[in-house]
Formats: sequence, C-alpha cells, structure tokens
Amino acid sequence: MSGETYPELPNPEDNPYSFGQFVKVIKQFWKNGGGLGLLADNAPFNYQINVLIEKLFPFSNFRVAGNHPGQQTINADESGILSDKGTFNKKIQMIDNFKRHIISQSLYTIYEGKTISYFVEKPCEEDLLYYGKNEELNMITDPKLLLPFVPFSKDSDGGFSSVFYSPNDKKGDIVVDCSYTKFFFEMGSKGAHRYIQNIVSWLGFPEKHYDKECCKDGTEYRPKFIGLKIDWNNRWSGFKQKPKNMNDPQNMKTLFAIDCSGSIYGSVKRIYFSTLKSLLSKYYNSSRRDKFYVWGSDYKIRNHS
Repeated sequence: MSGETYPELPNPEDNPYSFGQFVKVIKQFWKNGGGLGLLADNAPFNYQINVLIEKLFPFSNFRVAGNHPGQQTINADESGILSDKGTFNKKIQMIDNFKRHIISQSLYTIYEGKTISYFVEKPCEEDLLYYGKNEELNMITDPKLLLPFVPFSKDSDGGFSSVFYSPNDKKGDIVVDCSYTKFFFEMGSKGAHRYIQNIVSWLGFPEKHYDKECCKDGTEYRPKFIGLKIDWNNRWSGFKQKPKNMNDPQNMKTLFAIDCSGSIYGSVKRIYFSTLKSLLSKYYNSSRRDKFYVWGSDYKIRNHS
C-alpha cells in the first residue's frame, strides 16, 4: 500500500478514483477469512495504508508515518518484548490454546531495509501524517497503543516497524511491514527471502483452519466468495489537490503565527490587528490549507474565521 495523497497512479490511463472500491474489496476479503500482508512505504507515500487502517480498525490509536534511514541488521529477541532498538519478535504466540508457527521461524538476523516508516500516535491534524516532519510526530514506544496488533520488529532508530494481528474469530490474519522497498529492491538482503516466505506461510494459518474449519489439511482452506459489485461511478473523495508548483512561494502552504500575548494592548492593539487584517486579506489562501496559530504563554490552532 504505497501512494501519496494525490489522485495519481503509475499508469496515467488508470482510474485512481476507484481507490475506495479497492479498499472495500480488501476489507470484505479480510472479513471473509483472507489474510493480508500489507507493505507500507515511508512518508510521504503512506496515505493508502492509513486509509486502510482507518477502514479496518476505525477506533485504532496508531497510523504509519515518518522516515527512518534504516540500513542496519536487526536481531532476534526471544522474549518478544523488544525493549532494545534493532530487534524482532522470536516469541511463540498462543491463539485459542494452541501454538502458532512464528513469522521469525529459522531467522536470527534480518536486514531492516532502507527508508523505513514506523507507527505513530494518530495525530489530531491529519496533515501531519503526510506533510509533517519526523520530529512533529509522536513515535509509538508503548506496545499497548498498537492494540489489537502485536509488535514484530523495532527498527534501529527505536520505531516499531512491523506488527501482526491474529483474531479469534473468522477474520483473516494481518501483517503490516513498514520497509516497503525491502520487498522489491532488497529481496537479496540478509534474511529477507526467508522472512517473506514466513509471512506467506503464517498468513495461511493452517492450525486455525484445521481446528475451526475441519480441513484435513490447513492448505485446503479458501476465504468465502467476496461477491461485491463494484460501483465504478463511486469516486474516492479523500484525495487532496496537488499544488502546481511547490517551489513557488505563492503555492506553498502558509503558517500564520499571530501574537496574542500581553504585549498587544492599547493603541498598539488597534494598529496591530488592522495591519494583520490587511495581511490576511492579501496572502491567505484556503485552497493551500493555510494554518493559523495564536500564541501567548502557549500556542493554539485556530481556523480562518
């Protein structure tokens, strides 16, 4: 799941506005028992994965964002606690009183990948996910904020870079890995080939299907038929308009920082706000998603009105 917030696809003849229907099909496939292996890209290409997280887990407290340089090797953690940077989960997981094969089967070191995104607390301002810098985001360090997911790896900068989810009901399992390019340009790196094999095997969940679906062999299981009719006229409305020229200051999103401290009083106040009104009239542009901060002893976000 890789893409910016703009309605663009690699093939300009394809229709990006069918994205909402695509997400709808993925959700139904998952609810019907299909496993999802989701590869998340680094910022600013994390829009699609966050839309899908929102649709599958609307009450979740996490999103994917940021960009860590990576390029290190991470090591197995038998405890599964991942208290140290650069570690991955080697702990046996129990589901419905039986052991599951682990994603880290026969792995002791893995190349973490290059340019890694990671999990952050869901920000109040959506724009931070796609236009903010790493330091403006709250990187998740408490695994409880990732529930119902379990952390699988922590990158060399301390961010949780992959997670997994195994429900007790008939929904499918999910793996989210934030080192997108590792699965394309770096498949020959340390442990990557085995790791990919393990994800595919784990998502099949033969133990569960043998136990709950009465399959003679778990590999016989197939998700239920989706049966959704695609509405090709239903255009996804969540995209943002791409600026024509980001290098032109006139097209750049502008932050207005307005002094509302105690120093603005008396005759100064009248002149100050008269000048401010004139500046806003001249430079404010709602289509750029301009922002307003007012500050005194602290700062607050305000809208144009």
